[in-house]
Amino acid sequence: MGVKSAALLLVALSSVIGACSTAAQRQLASINTKGAEATAANKACMAEIAAKPEYAGIAKHLPLDGSPASLEQKADQAFVTPQEAKAVLAWRNEFGQCRQARDGAVQAFAPAAMPAILEAENASDAVWVKVVHREMSWGTAIQQLADISASTQAKGQQIAKEMTAELNQEHQAELAQRREVANAFAQAAQNFQQQQNQQQMINALNRPRTTNCSAFGNSASCTTY
Repeated sequence: MGVKSAALLLVALSSVIGACSTAAQRQLASINTKGAEATAANKACMAEIAAKPEYAGIAKHLPLDGSPASLEQKADQAFVTPQEAKAVLAWRNEFGQCRQARDGAVQAFAPAAMPAILEAENASDAVWVKVVHREMSWGTAIQQLADISASTQAKGQQIAKEMTAELNQEHQAELAQRREVANAFAQAAQNFQQQQNQQQMINALNRPRTTNCSAFGNSASCTTY
């Protein structure tokens, strides 16, 4: 590699270091992607279970796929029948598979959110226990489940804000470190070029010289090179 090429390589390296995304940026992008994937997978799982004919009897009381309840469903003060109670238990058992898959995904990319999720799951289970034991009407259950969902969403937004702030700090710290490295590369390139220029001057001064002289009568002419 030539002198000029080496200097250009150092400058190029400093540019590449500054252009690459930081680890924090990549982690945030990964969290967003995996979060969207987990949400989509959970919705698909719930929809598949909700479409089963054995749950049609309870589907009229509340949306089993997680979609918003209708005004009529919210106002429903009826209690479950024995047959509906069995269907609720079977549905909740199958829904546990969706929950388990979702929790595993969240634990992998956002473990800080798990306490809030587990708290919401326990609260929801308590509601359904009351429904099955005819201690709570369909409409009241829907309202309490909506309250649990809203509370969990608020906690999730706060957790997301804290995670984003933490990752942003890591991002800024890595950028600062990269700037130091890039500056070091740039300074090394400058020093390298200066050293090469000085060496070229020294080589020129130390280069052997030859003097040729020619005499013409009483005069002489000399040339040094």
